[in-house]
Amino acid sequence: MKYKSVSIPPPIARDGYYISFASIAVAFLMYQISGPILAAPLAVFGIFTLWFFRDPERNVPVGENVIVAAADGVIKSIDDINETRFLKEPAIRVVTFLSLFNVHINRAPIQGIIENIMYEKGKFYAAYLKKAEKNERNHVLITNNDVSVLVIQMVGSFARRIACWVDVDEHVPKGGKFGLIRFGSRTDVLIPKSKIGRILVKEGDRVKGGETVIAITKMS
Repeated sequence: MKYKSVSIPPPIARDGYYISFASIAVAFLMYQISGPILAAPLAVFGIFTLWFFRDPERNVPVGENVIVAAADGVIKSIDDINETRFLKEPAIRVVTFLSLFNVHINRAPIQGIIENIMYEKGKFYAAYLKKAEKNERNHVLITNNDVSVLVIQMVGSFARRIACWVDVDEHVPKGGKFGLIRFGSRTDVLIPKSKIGRILVKEGDRVKGGETVIAITKMS
């Protein structure tokens, strides 16, 4: 099945500018004071950070019943869960693991209104482990006239900083950037089971946030 697309432009996530340019500026200063030996690691880190916070253009599929991936990475699991806090009904959870080398921008799976945001303290286990269920996380509930989708931004052992750029009652377009998790992490998308027509991904699939269609909802 093919979908018409619209583009959302690049280049670097805003959280990356300060870290990258601060590192490069300090590297330049260190080079002036003490030469390349101390400056080189800082310069390399600054360049790596620019690459890490890259924000590539994405072609967002058009269609009211199309749900897209919330993050780049690999589908780690797809399972049934009884979501009692936000969706308040049985849901399908699509878990995406982000390695250190993936784009770390989080994107809205659907267009809609930010109905709820809740940050929850927790542990810092490796994101690919089962016990990562206890990790620190941020819940973002997005709702439109057809469906509500819960996105969970989850830290890993190395990534301990979640950025959320949206507020409650704010509108986000499908594929719109709403946050990121630094340096390796996990992103869950929970879709009400009653609304799902088809799941279009499986464990092991590589996905792109805002571009890969992960599910189709039932037409109302």
